[in-house]
Amino acid sequence: MIFILGFIAALLFVYWVYSEPSNRVDKVRIGMTQQDVRKLLGPPRASEGVTIKQNYRREALLFGKPQSIRGRDVFPIRIVFENDKVTEINIKSK
Repeated sequence: MIFILGFIAALLFVYWVYSEPSNRVDKVRIGMTQQDVRKLLGPPRASEGVTIKQNYRREALLFGKPQSIRGRDVFPIRIVFENDKVTEINIKSK
């Protein structure tokens, strides 16, 4: 019985880690900390998470599967942090 419950828990965890981050991004709110957002979205895979610094107190988390438009990668989810708090959330629909 314990084995079955452990197996179900492992399957749910794998589903949560590998599910599409756009399903979870609607839970991100203005004012959340950067650490809370990263916990909510889960660990980014190598091809889908980039953080860029815009200036000394502002940075953006680009998330999702990038689409190549005119030779540059465009990410569908952009979350902007100022002083470690969410200030903007941009989601591009397909």
